[in-house]
Amino acid sequence: MNQDKLYKILQSQQIFKDEELDAYVHALVDINDSIDKIYSNYVNDILINSENKEAIINAIWDIREEFRHISYHIDDAKLTE
Repeated sequence: MNQDKLYKILQSQQIFKDEELDAYVHALVDINDSIDKIYSNYVNDILINSENKEAIINAIWDIREEFRHISYHIDDAKLTE
């Protein structure tokens, strides 16, 4: 994600106050990173370790943590408002 370009576009349109814009762009970047981790790392770990229950459980916990992180950013940046 091109964070700087996104920020500049949104800033030029004056849709958000500066502090809201920072939170908005930061949230989108972090959510993108979390989604990437979920699918590139943790789901992949489950697929690779299909016979290892402990590894699967650990990956599920990691996925939960990423979704908690996503939920935080959704709320913090008011993405659903």
